[in-house]
Amino acid sequence: MQKLDVLAYKMDSYDTLDLIDKIKSYSQNSIILIFDFKKIFIKYKGNFNELKDTIWKFHIINNKYLMNLLLPFLFSLDILMMWWILFGICFKYRPRIFWTENVYAAFIAGILIRLGLCDKLIYVPGDWLVNTNNKRLWSYLANNIMFPVLDYFACRFSSVVLYGNERLRAAREKFWGRKIARKEKLCPFIQFPGISLKTTDSKKKGNTMCFLGDRRLDSGLDIAIKALPGIRKNYDIVLKAIGPVRDNDDYFKNLASDLRVAPFVKFYGYLDSRDLASVLEDCFCGLNILTDKNSYSYYGFPGKQVHYLQHLLPIILTEGAGSFVPVVLENSLGMIVEPSVDAFHDAAIHLYERQQEYKSNIIQFIKNVLPIRIEEIIEA
Repeated sequence: MQKLDVLAYKMDSYDTLDLIDKIKSYSQNSIILIFDFKKIFIKYKGNFNELKDTIWKFHIINNKYLMNLLLPFLFSLDILMMWWILFGICFKYRPRIFWTENVYAAFIAGILIRLGLCDKLIYVPGDWLVNTNNKRLWSYLANNIMFPVLDYFACRFSSVVLYGNERLRAAREKFWGRKIARKEKLCPFIQFPGISLKTTDSKKKGNTMCFLGDRRLDSGLDIAIKALPGIRKNYDIVLKAIGPVRDNDDYFKNLASDLRVAPFVKFYGYLDSRDLASVLEDCFCGLNILTDKNSYSYYGFPGKQVHYLQHLLPIILTEGAGSFVPVVLENSLGMIVEPSVDAFHDAAIHLYERQQEYKSNIIQFIKNVLPIRIEEIIEA
């Protein structure tokens, strides 16, 4: 039996290809599973040609009412599917290292380690989801009860917990009142797996603002829509909203219609990372204007921000939009604003008028990022 060096279970995001390259450089004797909002699939399988290129689809019902009603049952089916996939691979190939950022996969990996089917878990948590503002029942149970318990065991099962910033580590220690991981390592996400440019055309001028991600009510997308009529008095600027279809979409679409800017607000569903390039070609900035100062996003490193930078889009941010905000401010990679229509209006016009300057700042910043080798993490 050929033993596997690395089994990775990774969310499709800005760093997917960079992580694949890092793992392949460490050992081509690896299998990399990628998941998004719809499916799980094998992205890389090294020399394991007997593995079929299977796509496992998550259980989704198009009817919103039924989806919400049956959510716990469908979620349980998805977790069982994940268990079956990971158990099958580990049972057959006995991976030496299991690498994941997903708390459910990390918990499953911990069980597989106890069963002798895997040697070592590297857990890379990207979020701290506990938030007292979660009022809906399923959201409260998932984020405030299930998440911290599973995250606790994932940290305990891990050989090393890789934190992208100090906020994530401190949040866990504060919640539990003590350090819970056996070994921790601070590793900024822009240094590992790294950040790479997807375009280098700094002279091209765009006329589109881009919103990437979940269209939550606290996402600030409504602020951008409310500011659009005033912005368009001076410039032919439009807005694209790209992300999973959500119940809130009707609210944002109706708002655009009421303000008579519906023709200038384009809504997209979730797009794979490889499809973003063509959609972002005419954009000049990216948005992450959270209105909730206590949002769980404060602790994380939103992948959307790196997506923006990779495509040379400066970012309009609010203070609570994650650990990367000070870096954006320090390196002039965008603008930090209050979550208000007037502040957003002024920032959008400022970035539109000074596109080349900010693109040059982004290129210089990315060129100066010092990457961390994967051996420094795996063999530490």
